[in-house]
Amino acid sequence: MQTFVYDVPVIRDHPATETATYEERDGGTLLTVTITHVSKEARDGHLQSGMEPGMSESHDRLAELLATLAGSRVDS
Repeated sequence: MQTFVYDVPVIRDHPATETATYEERDGGTLLTVTITHVSKEARDGHLQSGMEPGMSESHDRLAELLATLAGSRVDS
């Protein structure tokens, strides 16, 4: 769990708490990220700031990196 502040005007004064869980599923790992905001207005501000597409892109890039690392792993 971590607390973060998305540093954009209007919502930078509204920290959010992010919790990540990892679950083994079908030979892979399912990542679930839950973000809790202090109010509905703070949540809506974060969503309207464009953070969702940025987070999706970051997760896609992480998946690509992990696939590369998994392909280079040597089992003993």
